[in-house]
Amino acid sequence: MQEFDITIKDRPGKENPVADFLSRIPKSIEAATVEDQFLDEHLFAVAVQTPWYADVANYLAVGKLPKHLTPNERKQIVQKSTRFSWVGGYLFHTGADMEIRRCIREDEIYDILKACHDGPCGGHFVERRTAHKVLQTGYYWPTIFKDMKKFVQACDSCQRAGRPGQAEEMSLRPQLVIEPFERWALDFVGPISPSSNQRTYILVAIEYVTKWVEAEALPRAT
Repeated sequence: MQEFDITIKDRPGKENPVADFLSRIPKSIEAATVEDQFLDEHLFAVAVQTPWYADVANYLAVGKLPKHLTPNERKQIVQKSTRFSWVGGYLFHTGADMEIRRCIREDEIYDILKACHDGPCGGHFVERRTAHKVLQTGYYWPTIFKDMKKFVQACDSCQRAGRPGQAEEMSLRPQLVIEPFERWALDFVGPISPSSNQRTYILVAIEYVTKWVEAEALPRAT
């Protein structure tokens, strides 16, 4: 560097945001430990969970099956795929009730269970009723009822309230079945002023089933 005309200017570390790492080493080098590893140099593993419907979705989307599967397992995937449809990047399942529902990944299950059970429109119902609510909403995965049972058992509000006892249940009363013209009601209206054609009172008859009404004016009582 002697052939060049160089002027060295010292800049304080607090004014130099890109100061060299060695300039940050304390003066007492014996008491300090130099870390030669930085956070940016570590490669963290990223875990990606494969959806439960990955094999069926791959078969319907590109027509390929995993090579590591046995012929019997491949045949089961082909047979299972008859109830599924790949539309617009989503997998749909056609249930026994012929309703089409979107297949849900494992990482979406908890939010759906929470919304259907203890959300604003939840109601903290029992597991079977809430699981049917999930199906009515249009979502599907194979373990809906099993997962909902675990979710309800872990719900703090449900465990505190418990199941309703017999004292909290409303008594059931049998519903009476009557035929037309079997029950009547009579009503006596009057006196009417001014009277019409010397008729002062009105007798009204009502039939409960057909709601048939008959009225007749009555003369003044003597």
